[in-house]
Amino acid sequence: MGHFRICTEEGASEFRRHDAHLRRRLRAIIIHQKKRARFLYRHLVKRGASPRQAAGTAYSRRGIWHRSNRPGMTKAYPNTWFATQWTSLYDLWCIANPPVEVSDQLHLVF
Repeated sequence: MGHFRICTEEGASEFRRHDAHLRRRLRAIIIHQKKRARFLYRHLVKRGASPRQAAGTAYSRRGIWHRSNRPGMTKAYPNTWFATQWTSLYDLWCIANPPVEVSDQLHLVF
């Protein structure tokens, strides 16, 4: 956050896009670690994906990047799972920049 010098809400919304890219990249790394399609299939079924979704992800002939966004991977590794593993950049920005609260004493009379 200090590198990009983002200090506005509009600029911080870019962090959501970066977070989405990081989640997809981590899903691709998980696919790469499983090496074989049958190992990935078993892993996805254990993680809660349906057999059809797991097969569609594991046995797809497309590349790792394409398979990282398939329903089987997003079901096995939802965004809530990543929220428990690491803190998103947008959440860190929100902690560092709390919203400004207006005091109760300030009243505008028109």
